[in-house]
Amino acid sequence: MRDISILAVGALLVISIYVSFVVMPRRAAVKKQIRYISDLKIGDEVVTFGGIIGCIIEIDTAKGVAVVEIADGVTVRILTDALMQQVNSIAVVPNTDDKTNETPIPAESE
Repeated sequence: MRDISILAVGALLVISIYVSFVVMPRRAAVKKQIRYISDLKIGDEVVTFGGIIGCIIEIDTAKGVAVVEIADGVTVRILTDALMQQVNSIAVVPNTDDKTNETPIPAESE
């Protein structure tokens, strides 16, 4: 009888740790994502989970699709769930690796 109660307490402890470290943070992240998607409006500059940056031209909340312009005259339809965050809320670091001025290293001949 004592072994069963120790086992039950251990199982409850494992379940409570799992819920507090896995389930609750995930639930908070989902709520944050839903709030972000509902606050989107035309003209917002966004970044997708794939790393594509563009400007929202049209949003169809019923279908969960947004039309995003990623270059002049180039638009793509993207699921609103794939929109990660607004560009102005992330730090975009310019690429300073200018490799166009480097001279190629000749291959060694044998």
